[in-house]
Amino acid sequence: MSRQRKNFSAKIKSDFVIELLKGKKDLNTLAVENNIQPNLLRNWKKEFLDDAVSRI
Repeated sequence: MSRQRKNFSAKIKSDFVIELLKGKKDLNTLAVENNIQPNLLRNWKKEFLDDAVSRI
């Protein structure tokens, strides 16, 4: 039996990234608390920052 992938909305992703950028929690802590992989959170942060730079 295969596991179904979780789908996260853009709002949820950006909320996680903004919380990470505030610096109160490190990447691993935030990932563990929200039951997501650290690499996934790292990728969302990169996408978020790349998009922000392209909008300037």
